[in-house]
Amino acid sequence: MNRHQKRMNELLSLLDSGHKDPHVKFKLVAAIYKGNRNLAYGFNSFKTDPMQARYSYNYNTQTGTPKEKTIKRYAGRSIPQRVECMHAEVSALKNALKKYGLDEIEGSTIYVARKLKDGSIGNAKPCKVCQIPLKLFKIKSVYYTDDDSTFTCEEIND
Repeated sequence: MNRHQKRMNELLSLLDSGHKDPHVKFKLVAAIYKGNRNLAYGFNSFKTDPMQARYSYNYNTQTGTPKEKTIKRYAGRSIPQRVECMHAEVSALKNALKKYGLDEIEGSTIYVARKLKDGSIGNAKPCKVCQIPLKLFKIKSVYYTDDDSTFTCEEIND
């Protein structure tokens, strides 16, 4: 078993013991590593956060600017479409920045694992909202669980 498999197994077991929000439909955990050192963990939750809100508007992926995509409400009002809850990736980034600062997390690797309510492993590929801060903070690569109980690696910043 290589170090990436060990880290993913550790994250999956952490989801069983460490996830605190009972209201989520699935559990996600992220961990940021630089070399052999774990910098921080983060979990998804319904809790809102200013850092998550900053990246939560639908962004134009080519320019990195917010799009004003709206959704209709019953009263005829339109509101900007946002991702409201805290994502595990952004939570881990925030925790790593608090502890170590920007210079230390640059070039690191993030691991993301997801478990569904039935205990099966789900796809944990970071959404487009989370990919923005991962690129901005120069995370080098991401490992995430797939639906078929394996994991995938993608380079973010070469």
